[in-house]
Amino acid sequence: MSVFTEGEQKELNQQKVELKIENEKYLRKHPEVKIILSKLMDRILEEKPSHENILPTVEAFFLNNDLPTMVTQHKKEEAEHRKKMLTK
Repeated sequence: MSVFTEGEQKELNQQKVELKIENEKYLRKHPEVKIILSKLMDRILEEKPSHENILPTVEAFFLNNDLPTMVTQHKKEEAEHRKKMLTK
């Protein structure tokens, strides 16, 4: 048994779809978000901090003054890779 009426459920589903579309548009305009999250996951998986040290690890990652440089370098590398793939 649902807590929502059929109409409410349809409206909620439509709002979910619209939110996913908005989020996807935002991420396409800001590829650096995916780069940052990917780099953060790489760092966590590389360091494998204990449960107690996850938040300090994340904090240190975001406070790293080299983060903008890492993102810029990653974007350059991706652009070079795409260029090489197109010229093959």
